[in-house]
Amino acid sequence: MKIAAALLVVPSLLFAVPGAQSVPLGEVVAGGNVTVGNTPMPRGATIFEGDVMKGGSESSVVQFSSNGKIELYPGAASDVVRSGEQVLVRLHGGKVAYSLPRGSQLLFDTPRVSIRT
Repeated sequence: MKIAAALLVVPSLLFAVPGAQSVPLGEVVAGGNVTVGNTPMPRGATIFEGDVMKGGSESSVVQFSSNGKIELYPGAASDVVRSGEQVLVRLHGGKVAYSLPRGSQLLFDTPRVSIRT
């Protein structure tokens, strides 16, 4: 009887992961040439917390809910995470441009530089 109860509990643990909720952080608004994982994301696609983004053959613009946007140039790579009310873009390589209007909560980290508004 104890073994049967243990077998019933274990599968439920595989599906109930606390804090594993996907949080939308932004949207592809121009270009539509961003790859998340191995999936090409069209214009209008949502970017979620933890997504690893890579620029394709053309640049693409991602507008974030934290009131800032970035343009990923071909070959650029980054991931995005939320830190409180702020969105942190961690750049892994390549070239990006950014627009940070007053009140923006978009932050950047690179291996050498951190950009804070």
